[in-house]
Amino acid sequence: NYFLEHAHKYLTGQIGSLWDAPFMYPEEKVLSYSDNLIGTAPFYSIFRLSGFDRETSYQLWFITLAALAFICCYYLLILIFKDIYAAAIGAFIFAFSIALQSQFTHAQTFPRFPVPLAFAMFIIFTRNFRPLFFFLSVLMVVYQLYCGIYLGLMLIIPMLIFIILFCIYEWKNIIAHFSNLSWFLKMILALVINILISLPLVLPYIARSKMVGMNDFQYVLPTVPTPVSHFYSQPGSLIWDFL
Repeated sequence: NYFLEHAHKYLTGQIGSLWDAPFMYPEEKVLSYSDNLIGTAPFYSIFRLSGFDRETSYQLWFITLAALAFICCYYLLILIFKDIYAAAIGAFIFAFSIALQSQFTHAQTFPRFPVPLAFAMFIIFTRNFRPLFFFLSVLMVVYQLYCGIYLGLMLIIPMLIFIILFCIYEWKNIIAHFSNLSWFLKMILALVINILISLPLVLPYIARSKMVGMNDFQYVLPTVPTPVSHFYSQPGSLIWDFL
């Protein structure tokens, strides 16, 4: 809530610096220590500008993210399966599952609606090979970085796997399209634009990593999913601990 309020004050011109949140003064670029929710701060700002207080705006932000997660995943699954029941069940799991609710104490994991949109745009691209949809797919990955940098980095992994599999199965069509200079340049431009869009977010984190170093693998290992992870809630939930 603090980060969202800080971003709202920046967006409305009440403060002059987004990254220099003052709660660890005089430390600079404090937001680069962790997720910052910049990508979804405008939703929060809309509620604040509509007259709601900080806490109510935060609650409405939370509900909005849950609704968007369901809607975007429903769109993706309709695109794949063309079955409203399968899409509704899958979207319900994506937006409201026990695995997600166990993260109530980690609100930065809830802005995840760009994930299905990234896959949806790429699926459309595989069907028509239009660079616009490749651009939109990569843009959704970049936007996910802005919504939550951890989820954005994790999204890159399945997207790369998806792209590699697509290249393997459609290599003849891809080679044929690469011979089209206009198509090739548009694809390169799509990547370049998205890289440029990501730089204002990524550069402060790169600078921070040079100052404090990276986490040791043994520190990260307990967070890696295992088969058991898919059947049990992560300890720490406010609701599901009894399960």
